[in-house]
Amino acid sequence: MDEISSSHFRKMLIANAGDCRAVLGKRGRAIELSKDHKPSCTSERLRIEKLGGVVYDGYLNGQLSVSRALGDWHMKGPKGSPCPLSAEPELQEVTLTEEDEFLILGCDGLWDVMSSQCAVTIARRELMIHNDPERCSRELVREALRRDTCDNLTVVIVCFSSDPPPRMEIPKNKFKRSISAEGASGFLASWLVKRLLLSGYYVIGTVRDPGNDKKLGHLWRLEGAKERLRLVRADLMEEGSFDDAIMGCHGVFHTASPVLGRPPSDPKAEILKPAIEGTLNVLSSCKKNPSLKRVVLTSSSSTVRVRDDFDTSVPLDESSWSSLQLCESLKIWYALSKTLAERAAWEFCKENKIDLVTVLPSFVVGPSLSPDLCTTASDVLGLLKGEREKFQWNGRMGYVHIDDVALCHILVYEHEKAYGRYICSSIVLDNNELASILSARYPTLPIPKRFEALDRPYYELNTSKLKSLGVKFKSIQEMFDDCIASLIAQAYLSSSAQLYN
Repeated sequence: MDEISSSHFRKMLIANAGDCRAVLGKRGRAIELSKDHKPSCTSERLRIEKLGGVVYDGYLNGQLSVSRALGDWHMKGPKGSPCPLSAEPELQEVTLTEEDEFLILGCDGLWDVMSSQCAVTIARRELMIHNDPERCSRELVREALRRDTCDNLTVVIVCFSSDPPPRMEIPKNKFKRSISAEGASGFLASWLVKRLLLSGYYVIGTVRDPGNDKKLGHLWRLEGAKERLRLVRADLMEEGSFDDAIMGCHGVFHTASPVLGRPPSDPKAEILKPAIEGTLNVLSSCKKNPSLKRVVLTSSSSTVRVRDDFDTSVPLDESSWSSLQLCESLKIWYALSKTLAERAAWEFCKENKIDLVTVLPSFVVGPSLSPDLCTTASDVLGLLKGEREKFQWNGRMGYVHIDDVALCHILVYEHEKAYGRYICSSIVLDNNELASILSARYPTLPIPKRFEALDRPYYELNTSKLKSLGVKFKSIQEMFDDCIASLIAQAYLSSSAQLYN
């Protein structure tokens, strides 16, 4: 292929059927250009069942781990007959730019043991050293083997320039200023700080104790932190404590909200009041800042799904709001706090003409940057160790990768036409579907294989609004692969655990 400067090669067509993957390297970022066709994927499962097939234990008709393939003729039947196993590819046309450096084409033996971002990071590092795509492909194969991949391995790298990828140095006049609000050391906020720094922003993070090196060390180790990160003290419940941190900033990200991990003894004091008043304290400081362009607030998908009056055949979208009365009667305090806080934020921003966008993540899974586990990571660790209680009561839940959530926050901040609410979720599963996927994928871990069925309404989440901005979510497998690798690295799980079946 000629260099990208050639006008004849600006468009690229990707066709995919199966679980091979095409990943674009875009200035160090991984952009997935294809979707893994797995039977457990909701859209594929619905197509399979419509054509008379079944998905059993994550396999098509209990036999095949993919839902689309060019071969496997014994499962396809006579030519032209309807069949749940399809050979029809999904097509995507991409217009290449000067930021697009290379393309990775790999089969599932690669993606079973590393994320798309990990592969792009390795490939870019190798190309910067020797600029040889063949050697780079071999290194990815070797790395997959080092990670004990058990499937076939084929990797091809296509470079779009004869020059090696440039070092990612951002000119000082291109640096941007932003803020991550209270709780910069938290699970999501840490990832948001990481992604903001990698995107070239100056970041002011607010924490309770800026001098706590033990708790904040992981932030100072982030790339760009020494040059462009400042941590200052602020407290959600102290009016005006965010003024100094926010003044002069162009954007504010407010991610903090109380999550106890236990039933509250006083829901109003422990959850509701901090969530609502904390949000309004941050927004009050925003009101005083004439430089402010936009506020991005982390809400929750629980603000749309706790209700009993919706059509279960229609996926819930951003127009839906949880019932305050139902949240209170069922004692779902987190959903109640997030719903009340988001409604208060919309009312305040409307009155004070503040540009607000809210992101509504589902249950967030992925690697923790901090050595201290948050409540959600602790819940996942408990599930992997065989504990049933917390996930038993989850019933049907949406799941999303932590990195996707952080990137979506930045996307809706930067995108000029972003507005309103955005549901951020990769997939919705009931707890038995999740148990089936995880116990099959990680057979050496004592993951419960069955949960008691709950009388909860069926629902799906409509994420088309966020996808219209170009978002492609990581899979449920990738979420837990990355999460488990992190738990092993931090010694929460045994290093002898076999990650993949």
